[in-house]
Amino acid sequence: MNYRSLEQHKKNRQRKKKQAQQRKKNQKNIIIILLVMIVVVMVIVGISSCVSDWVKREQSSVSDTQSSEIYAQKSTENKNDIPDNGDDGYYLNEDIFVWNRQAFELFHGNQKNAETYASLINHCSQRLPETVENVYSMVIPSHIALGLPERLINTVQSNNQQEYIRQIYQHYDSSVKSISVFDTLDKHKREYIFFRTDHRWTTLGSYYAYEQFCSSADLSPIPLNNRTYTDIPSFIGSMYAVTNLEILKNNADTLRYYDIDVDYRVRIQKTKNSSFKTYDSIYNLSARNTADTYQLFLYGDNPVTQITCPDVSSNHKLLVIKDSYGNDFISWLIGHYREIHVIDFTSYEGNIPYYCKNNTIDTVLFLNDVMSSVNSFQIDHIASVF
Repeated sequence: MNYRSLEQHKKNRQRKKKQAQQRKKNQKNIIIILLVMIVVVMVIVGISSCVSDWVKREQSSVSDTQSSEIYAQKSTENKNDIPDNGDDGYYLNEDIFVWNRQAFELFHGNQKNAETYASLINHCSQRLPETVENVYSMVIPSHIALGLPERLINTVQSNNQQEYIRQIYQHYDSSVKSISVFDTLDKHKREYIFFRTDHRWTTLGSYYAYEQFCSSADLSPIPLNNRTYTDIPSFIGSMYAVTNLEILKNNADTLRYYDIDVDYRVRIQKTKNSSFKTYDSIYNLSARNTADTYQLFLYGDNPVTQITCPDVSSNHKLLVIKDSYGNDFISWLIGHYREIHVIDFTSYEGNIPYYCKNNTIDTVLFLNDVMSSVNSFQIDHIASVF
């Protein structure tokens, strides 16, 4: 082999060596890039989930009791008991108990659920802007806590909501003012404060809670006998929809709504990307003869509802963050605030602290029933908008 051939062979070897080194270098760079991308993704995921990780504990689902302390349901000190017809009732499944032609949601919340929900509301309160001067929280008991006779309330497989709500309120920090409505509703439990075929309270039940809110917020409640009303008969609600029980269909409810003697304006955002639409009333009268008559109140669960009362002398602005229990509650508040903003956290996808700052909100009310407080899906929704 001559010199030129040897030289060329040497160059070829060097070139191949360099190519091999470059390939290794490229492979190394690719690995580094992939690792960086993985880290970035983990950071993004961590940021997006950190809101629901405001406390280092596992969230429990409705049926999760695990090792946490649970509270056996028991009768209250109020002896104005529900009349006992002697019927033992029956469990339709692990979530529903049927008695006296009524369906009740079983409550499985425990101490860990109570602490988790309290930590969530504390976290949300701390993230609100300085314009918010007052933060209230109302946790509403469900029908099974107040709708059974003493004989059944002490034996039914449903946990004690009175103690559960007390545990939530004990874990609030000083920025959150709790509004206890359990005892108030307990005193009126013989009245028609919960539906028989639906999981929510009636407008009468919400009125008694409104009185309690007024007491806490230094407002004067409008007397019930000062309001005229309209009844919608044959209302069959959500509990019939999930059970399809004929006894519920034949024991239909009456849905009542009260006239509002205050000048007000309503704007509703139906979807997250839609513009606001103006309405003449908070009552959707077209829902009266539909399958979902409860949409009469506030046109259902919309992302944002804004109610303006131009004649109200107060400049205070209230934001209610609610589940569907809040829909018929809102009507009682009209006339107390210049502006009432309502956000349904299950459909809202914005940022509530920014919303409060942008709309100069000074009072916030978290209004949810006990079932929302133990539902991980609901809790994640609330956390995601803060």
